[in-house]
Amino acid sequence: MKKLGKLVVGLAGAAAIGAAAYFAYKKFVAKDVEDDDFDDDLDDFDFDEDEDDSEYVSINIDEEAKDAAEDVKEAVEDAAEDAKDAINDVFGV
Repeated sequence: MKKLGKLVVGLAGAAAIGAAAYFAYKKFVAKDVEDDDFDDDLDDFDFDEDEDDSEYVSINIDEEAKDAAEDVKEAVEDAAEDAKDAINDVFGV
């Protein structure tokens, strides 16, 4: 019974850490995109096949987003290691 309690507490802790990492990821890295009606946006463009005026836009990811992503990655790795240790402690592996 004692081992079962340790397992439940360990899994609940791992789940809490995983949920915290997920919500941190959603808040800092994956910004919500509004679901607009995309059909209305397509009316603004002129789709002439004869013209090839391609414009390229560079993607600049700011340092704050990179740091936040790295923090989330480290938190997830730490949570996985903690969960692994908790499971090993419970099962004596």
